Amino acid sequence: MARERGEYVSDALPTFTHGGRTWRSDGNSIYMQDALGWYRIAKPLGIREMLPDPDRDDRVVILLYNNKNYSVDTAGRIEPYVYRQPLASFVESGLKGVIIKTYVLGCFHYDEHVVAYVREGDRLRECENTVDSNRWVTRSVVADSLEHTLLRLGEKYSQFPSPRDFGLEEGDVDLEKAYLSDHGWCTSGSGYTLVFINRRGDTLTARGHSNVGCGNYFPWMLPMTFMGDSAAFVTYQPMLWKALLPMMPEGMMHRSFLSNSSLVGLRPGDLLFFADSKGMGRAIKESTGNYTHVAIVESTTRDTVWVIDATPEEGVARRPLRYRRGFFPDVYRLKADIPNADMEVVINRARSFIGQPYDNAFLPDNGAMYCSELVYECFLDEFHSGNYPGDHLFEAKPMNWRNAKGKLPRYWKKHFRKLKMSVPEGVPGTNPTDLSRSPLLKKL
Repeated sequence: MARERGEYVSDALPTFTHGGRTWRSDGNSIYMQDALGWYRIAKPLGIREMLPDPDRDDRVVILLYNNKNYSVDTAGRIEPYVYRQPLASFVESGLKGVIIKTYVLGCFHYDEHVVAYVREGDRLRECENTVDSNRWVTRSVVADSLEHTLLRLGEKYSQFPSPRDFGLEEGDVDLEKAYLSDHGWCTSGSGYTLVFINRRGDTLTARGHSNVGCGNYFPWMLPMTFMGDSAAFVTYQPMLWKALLPMMPEGMMHRSFLSNSSLVGLRPGDLLFFADSKGMGRAIKESTGNYTHVAIVESTTRDTVWVIDATPEEGVARRPLRYRRGFFPDVYRLKADIPNADMEVVINRARSFIGQPYDNAFLPDNGAMYCSELVYECFLDEFHSGNYPGDHLFEAKPMNWRNAKGKLPRYWKKHFRKLKMSVPEGVPGTNPTDLSRSPLLKKL
């Protein structure tokens, strides 16, 4: 189905040379170039990826968004395509490393976490990553080598899993219906990208995504889409995640979906600083600096991170971090050389304030709390006999409500007018940005 000459084919489209011909795709059509120019040779809608056919130089292989592979030859013939042992050549030199990237996204947030591993014998070691640079931690011994796991995927990549693969009983769930049905539009999701590197330096990428809230809550976000120099296919086999799971940081992945528990290494008493640019957050930022909210890590589980914080909506409360508006926080921790700092005391004191209302007046000792005031009141240098609190670790300073030009933002004028009180200019208090600058804290 040759196109008319002169039809424009953008140079920005993905292009590669195969069999002495240049190929290009715009996602809905496949073009080929010869000495006379560009031709549209086929129009299979919904092209996710186009790759050279590893067996023939007169055709390419396309992966459609319906997760099916087809071949397209120079005459425009389209046929179903099955790769022949697609991963055999990749794994023959052995695996050198793998980069695991997980993410959660939605209409208000995008949170991600990346860990890179390198192989040393039958172990993977964590190497430089975005959470804690230059940390080398030996993970669990790999019970089933990743090379062997990849080969098994290559041999059985089209086989659909059974419920037993996930520890479920027959009839508990219709996996095929769950993964192949149309879930409709959804605002939230989670997923991963894996990049495998073999000893030759070749890379192989696997991706998966789950629509959180659309009923797709099954393990490991199957199906996985694999893409490499000589293969593009979809697999429903969970064996890869079963091989990787023992090597992942605790809390990075769990059975249902990803969450902010991917903030690995958090400890009770860590402080999470957020930056919001709407409403009160914008006014706080204008008057004090970048950070607009702070929360105390109360505990961590495999499923989530629990925090205690003070918000205008709920006052002082314990909540899972994933529901904290989704803004990804910066993490600070008290330095190890602070004397008499007891995180158990900090957490117990934070729990004692749960249920107090939010302090819209931003005044001390009034039976209400704002976010940084909660931190100020919880971090004490010691508890004396009789449970009388010791001195505050952080410093309260005269509060400033004006912007860099010395003017009071309109938000604060309206806020305190509504409360029928004057602006508490100069009253001792705290704010998240000042707390983050404390010499007692280190940023992770």
